Amino acid sequence: MRCDQLTGEGTWPGGGSGSHRWRRRCRAWCLAGETSAKGWWHAYGGAVPDWFDLYAALEATAGRLREYQPALVPALLQTREYAAVACQHRPDGERDRLVEARLGRQGLLRRRLPAPPRFEAVLAEEVLLRPVGGPAAMAGQLRHLLAVSRQPTVSIRVLPLAAGPHAGTVAGGFVLLGFPPGNRVEPAPPVIYREALTGALYLDRPGEVAAYERIWASLDALALDEAQSARLITTILEDVHHGAGEGEPEPTGTRIPSHALPSRVDSTAPNP
Repeated sequence: MRCDQLTGEGTWPGGGSGSHRWRRRCRAWCLAGETSAKGWWHAYGGAVPDWFDLYAALEATAGRLREYQPALVPALLQTREYAAVACQHRPDGERDRLVEARLGRQGLLRRRLPAPPRFEAVLAEEVLLRPVGGPAAMAGQLRHLLAVSRQPTVSIRVLPLAAGPHAGTVAGGFVLLGFPPGNRVEPAPPVIYREALTGALYLDRPGEVAAYERIWASLDALALDEAQSARLITTILEDVHHGAGEGEPEPTGTRIPSHALPSRVDSTAPNP
């Protein structure tokens, strides 16, 4: 299979929906061959499920990553303590390897060659309020978000509770991956990634991509800007998690912060 077939030229084995899956897999490995980024996931054995290999290859070659998360901090932004709790459903030994794999994966945002991708995250405010690992762990996680958001290639924005119903409510969490042209005349088409407990869904048909682009545009319009988001994260850190540090006692009460409503509320549901 040649890489010039990744844009849809030529024939694909199997035909039908099977050929669509084959095209996505071939695209991932051909794209992976165009970067010097090491396949980090192979170093962690069974801790990284086989079905994640395809996404890891796509992520390593993407030029732009846009992620919406309504429940948890994105894996690329998690601290060790937060990740350990997020992975608690795995057996102890496997969980430790998975946490290490997750932290190793974050090197993507710090690499020098090839240049790191542009990473844009929109987090529901609930993500910041939900206690994961206790006050000290959450305080550390929120401080980490503030620190990472200062990187020039990273954007972290918050979708406030005051936004009400929105398109992302139905869509759930997803990642939009865009690819640089590399040695090709045109860049490879974008891919939508949605993860579940035992597998993942990859969408790349034009209609599918367009639907998620509309959802992202809606989230983009509703989310606070980067400066407002940083202020809200700081407020939640101080008022909800009380800026807890290692060894500090858990707070006895919780005060939910007030926050500004974006200038426009879009409650339009996504297209089927």
